[in-house]
This record gives sequence, structure tokens and C-alpha cells, in this order.
Amino acid sequence: MVQYCRKCGKELSDDSEFCDGCGFKLNENPNAEQAEKQTENNKSEFKNKVPLILAVVGIVISIAEGLGTPMLMGWNNIITAMVIGIVGGTIGIVLMEKLDEPLIAAVEFITTGALIYILIARFGEISTVLFIITAILALYSRGHHANNKKLWLIPILTVILIFIL
Repeated sequence: MVQYCRKCGKELSDDSEFCDGCGFKLNENPNAEQAEKQTENNKSEFKNKVPLILAVVGIVISIAEGLGTPMLMGWNNIITAMVIGIVGGTIGIVLMEKLDEPLIAAVEFITTGALIYILIARFGEISTVLFIITAILALYSRGHHANNKKLWLIPILTVILIFIL
């Protein structure tokens, strides 16, 4: 019986284990190969979604920490910290997800976490740590490139805005 390569279609001898033309392993199950590729794609998709999930959790935690902060810190600091958590986290998500700028998004997440910590100190530790971990994972999973240098103004303006407020 004549055997043909499943990948390139070259005619092969009956006892061939590999294709002489393309090197394809003939005894391999094509369904197993597809399942392996699907598993790799699923892992890659999840790895890319982890920073998004952590950013959303960071936003929610920053609100909870703001609400749990004692009045000794002052309402101005508490509300400002919550607004920075919401706005800074959302801007970081947009930079990471929509504009594909993981480096600038990472800077925005770190800036957001640092500003929350500056405003409500130890009451903002969890959201600060979450935003910093989000920044690290965004760089790890999405790369560390910056396509649009003008977008560096966003984290810089975030810092300037807090000092104006």
C-alpha cells in the first residue's frame, strides 16, 4: 500500500517514519497535535488576561481600602486615592488592552499604586502591591515595547495632576 505524507503529500515507502520531503513525523496522531496546539493557545490567552484581571481587582481593592481608611487621613486624601485608583487603573487597562502599550501601562500602574500609597499610606498597601504586580505581569506577558512615545505623557500627567490636587 502506498503511503503519502499528511503535511506535504509526497509519496513515501510503507516503512517510513518521517517524510523525506518535509521531515513530518508520520506516526504522530494529527488530533493529538491539534489538541496540543489548542492547549498552548489557551495557556497563552490566560497568561495575557492575568494582568487585566489583576488590574480590575486592584481598582476594586483601592475603592475598598479608601472606604476602610479612618478619617484621620482626611476625606480629601481618601477620595483622591479612590479616584486615582479608578482612573489610573482604567487608563492602565486601556493602554494595555486597547492601545497595546504594555510598557506605558506598566508605568501607569506603578504610578497609580505609588500615589495611592502616598495618599493613604498603609491603608493602601494591598492595592499598591496589586498594581505593581500587574505592571510586572503586563511587561512579562505582553512584552516591554512602547510604540507611541507621546503616550508617556499619561503617567507623567497623572503625577502632576495629583500634586495640583
